[in-house]
Amino acid sequence: MTLYTFLTVHAPAPHTMASALAAALGAQTEDVDVAGEVTGRTDDRNWDAPVLCTHHLVAGDLALAWDVSVSDGVTSPPSEADAAARLAARLRTTVLYPAPGARPSAYWAVGPDGRVARARLLEGEEEPPVLVVDAVEAPMEHLPTARVEVLTELSPEERQEGRGV
Repeated sequence: MTLYTFLTVHAPAPHTMASALAAALGAQTEDVDVAGEVTGRTDDRNWDAPVLCTHHLVAGDLALAWDVSVSDGVTSPPSEADAAARLAARLRTTVLYPAPGARPSAYWAVGPDGRVARARLLEGEEEPPVLVVDAVEAPMEHLPTARVEVLTELSPEERQEGRGV
């Protein structure tokens, strides 16, 4: 099983999310089940779908959080970075995904134009969660209030590879 976590600046309709996920993951749209996180309501989900996406609203600089699980029945699912880039292009929005091995606030942001930049995400205590993109390493069209600066959250390996600069 492959798991993805995405945050998007915009909140597309569920049928649009399903279509975009299918295209990004190399699946058929009918193999993707998308549902909002609703406490106690699970009877209308297709739990046998190869791709399950549960989403919930967030506030602040971002609109939607996506939790996606892909069964082993989907052959060769892309990396989280590739899937995020495909979603960003298809949905014409900025998509964030967690940076592995880094601080919880460290994310990658990919814009609809394919630009990738490191991002620092701050989360408030409110409900729904208020997510603020405090800083990015390159200007991002959909994140105009984020400061542009070098982020220290990068691991030494990421710095050496020149990522996010």
